[in-house]
Amino acid sequence: RCRRCARSVACLHRLPRMAEAGLAWAAAPAAGPHAEQARVECADTSGSSSTSGGDSALGNDDVWGLLAGCATQDDDSSQEEDIADGEDVLCGALEAPVGAGSVALAATGVAILPAPESLRAPLHALADLALNPQNMKKLLSAESGEAVLLQPDGGGPGTLVRAHFSKGSYTLLWLYAGDAAALQPFEPLAKELLPSLRAAAAGDVGDLVLAAGSLVVLLPPGARSREVFAHRDWDIPSLPPRSCFTALAPLRLPNTLEGRGPPPGLELYAEDGDFEGRVGYALGEAMVFDNRKLHRTEPRRGIKEPRALASLSFAPTNATLWKAAEVVLRMQTPGFYRRPLEAHGSGRDTLV
Repeated sequence: RCRRCARSVACLHRLPRMAEAGLAWAAAPAAGPHAEQARVECADTSGSSSTSGGDSALGNDDVWGLLAGCATQDDDSSQEEDIADGEDVLCGALEAPVGAGSVALAATGVAILPAPESLRAPLHALADLALNPQNMKKLLSAESGEAVLLQPDGGGPGTLVRAHFSKGSYTLLWLYAGDAAALQPFEPLAKELLPSLRAAAAGDVGDLVLAAGSLVVLLPPGARSREVFAHRDWDIPSLPPRSCFTALAPLRLPNTLEGRGPPPGLELYAEDGDFEGRVGYALGEAMVFDNRKLHRTEPRRGIKEPRALASLSFAPTNATLWKAAEVVLRMQTPGFYRRPLEAHGSGRDTLV
């Protein structure tokens, strides 16, 4: 466990020490949270003392392997210990019954919709850019909420995102589109989903607009139960059911260690908090749920590579409902979101 924060995960204290094992994307001391004294307070768990600095030739697979190893060799990689600590891993023991299409979404508030590969292509490119070791180094060194410019190899225009870390786990982060250009890769899939969302919407929502987009990245070795919490994405009581929606489309589904079951999915909960079951992600599908659906990232240890999802946030254009939805957007992505024409008299994207 980390000697500074007692976490059993690859916390930010460990990352500078991992750099000494040759991680390209962590070659410099972290500039973000808890960077001070990190080198002397974290044990070297990589099993290697070779150093190549910022020009390390390690590939992405090597990077993620070392990251997973740093978090598993010295702490809690066994499922038995997770269970002993009260971190029971479900591993697909209970699959939640989730229907497909707008009818199921209107009836239950959750459904699976198609996410064709051709429409996901710009999002795959964005995920590849974010998971580039040099860009990941910048992201993990940033303060939560800080703007980070993701740079492609070989130069060229960058993509602006804002990195928001989970309050419970350093392995879970959201990369919100930081301007209109960064939101553009989400547009093709949003246009595909919108007809089904409009059909499922209840009451006078006006129309629905893609208000924000983000990548949800789960780093190796994954999250434990005490690090992720059931929540609603649009948790404002004045928003009626089926007035806002979130769509999660997987872009990268990682392999897992032997005996650890499928990659982490999504856990669903009833209105009263009772566990309904898990839903596995599948390429080519989007998991869509409304503003009242309780959910959380499925806790699962032992993933070998990052899991990446595209998250699309749809808000109503009805002026009254938009005012409530904007409260959520200001909390989730205060640097940038899209305002609807009906609410503010301008269809332009808005920096706030």
